[in-house]
Amino acid sequence: MKHLRIALNLARVQGHVKTNVAEAVESLKEKRDFWRDVFTPEVVEELIAATIKLAAHPKAQKAPPAYREWRGLILVGFFTGLRLSDAAGLLWADIDLKNQMINTQTRKTQERIVIPIHKQLGSFLAEHCKAKAISNDRVFEVLGAKKTSGNGGLSTAFARIMKEAGIEGTRVDGQGKGRARNSLSFHAFRHSFNSALMNAGVNQETRQLLTGHRSKEMNDIYTHANTQTLRQAVITIPSLSLET
Repeated sequence: MKHLRIALNLARVQGHVKTNVAEAVESLKEKRDFWRDVFTPEVVEELIAATIKLAAHPKAQKAPPAYREWRGLILVGFFTGLRLSDAAGLLWADIDLKNQMINTQTRKTQERIVIPIHKQLGSFLAEHCKAKAISNDRVFEVLGAKKTSGNGGLSTAFARIMKEAGIEGTRVDGQGKGRARNSLSFHAFRHSFNSALMNAGVNQETRQLLTGHRSKEMNDIYTHANTQTLRQAVITIPSLSLET
């Protein structure tokens, strides 16, 4: 059904069909033997401290910019809930520092998502924005050019940062090659972002807009939310205690 939805949605976009009939078919319920944990603000601070430590290590001197960029990528994950590929692939064209907004297209759903910039993330972006940055330049020049998976990918690098910080999740070994999963990975930032909003009392409609979790029915409900509502939601996320 997943592949049918993708094919029919492409046909709809290209004008071959008017509707994607596969969207009306509910997915089968699967038994969940795996769950995601969340990163608390204290743990995020430990992760960022680990990137600073790794960047200063003699073995990392050949690629210190990568670890310096990880600090920013972690901030993006925690304060926006973007998936790893979307966070690493951000362009300066997606960043509106004047109005403190991120407007980007997600790779998984190809939908536009608008997220107000948390003040702490805004400080980082303003500090690292080039005076004459070209709009199509990557925000993360080094990390944005890497793949998310594989031995040299971003997921593996983030696992190394977690290990340096002494942070471990619950590991579940699935069947088949590459099926092992950890309850804590970069994707856990999406859970952390949504949970932080929920714990702060942000309603589900606003959370769905900010995370990009949507269906046609949900989208009809959430189209009337204004920028001020979204901005107020992001302000509620606690700030981190970071070294200057």
